Amino acid sequence: PRSLAMAIVAALSLCIGIAVPESHPQCQGSHPQCHVDDHDDDSGELSSFLMHLGKRASPRDKMSLNFAASPTAQHAERRGVAVCIVGQEARLEHLSKVENVLKPLHDHSGHGGVSTFVVLQQGQAQFSNKPLAMLLQQSVMDFPRRMEALLGPSYTDGLAPAPVNLTDERISTLLKSWPRLRTDRPNRKERFRNYLNQFKNMHTCMDLVKAAEARRGASFEFVLKLRDDSIALKPFSWSSLRSTKFKACSGWGGVNDKVAVLLREHADTYMRQPYKFMLEVIAGNEEEVEDARTVGNTEGLISRVLHSHGVNYSLVDADEIPWVDGRLQDDGRWCVVK
Repeated sequence: PRSLAMAIVAALSLCIGIAVPESHPQCQGSHPQCHVDDHDDDSGELSSFLMHLGKRASPRDKMSLNFAASPTAQHAERRGVAVCIVGQEARLEHLSKVENVLKPLHDHSGHGGVSTFVVLQQGQAQFSNKPLAMLLQQSVMDFPRRMEALLGPSYTDGLAPAPVNLTDERISTLLKSWPRLRTDRPNRKERFRNYLNQFKNMHTCMDLVKAAEARRGASFEFVLKLRDDSIALKPFSWSSLRSTKFKACSGWGGVNDKVAVLLREHADTYMRQPYKFMLEVIAGNEEEVEDARTVGNTEGLISRVLHSHGVNYSLVDADEIPWVDGRLQDDGRWCVVK
């Protein structure tokens, strides 16, 4: 029942939130515009783990229910690709995603098409200039109309949560369970907020995917995950959709956590389990608390989750997954992180 689903959502929102891991400099290859250095860039990405879910964007299917499908729902038929975009609306780079990801996949309608899902927090971005997404955010358009205007006909469903920051005192308490987590950085509390937001947003986006599958009675074949500021350098084709894969660079002892190509059977693990792991640590479950003591970064956390669930994956170069981090410059150009 809907009341039960909303009660569960409310309970989770009282627990924790998400954030986006720090960007890492190398690995990206060339770009026709420009490059910028990136050494400490995640302070504003997916802020706050404890967050209200915010306004729910109305699904394009008017018959849909306003809560996530059961995680155990199974569908014999599989078709199409789900694309999850997570982060902040004000940081959203959309042009390259539309041109080099959504449109090429949509053009292969014989494969089932592409459905785009977004979980983009509201609030001010850490940018000097405001991209088109921010300009639209300031207009009278509601969230679903803004997303459809930016992302085109593949836009299927989305959430616009408002970030809620945990107090420094609360985070200091939580960090006691993560003694090795980014001890090489001075701003551990802010990073922890971001990490929590990152994984909460991923979890929520996968809920949207599962709800869409329940509505249409068929699972997707693949799930792609991109960040708000991911830039797609060249067209992505169906021929690249053969297995679960991540970029071989910037793994930092784990798995690159910025973008992902996922077989549907692996998507629940990658998109949902990191958040669940953090909830288990916060709840004080002994096994997860013991594991958390050895985690040094989000890349390591994801690697641990994938291995513990028996997920087989490959690491590929940027030619196979040509999606890189971008930064908006003062002159309005998006540039690739060097």
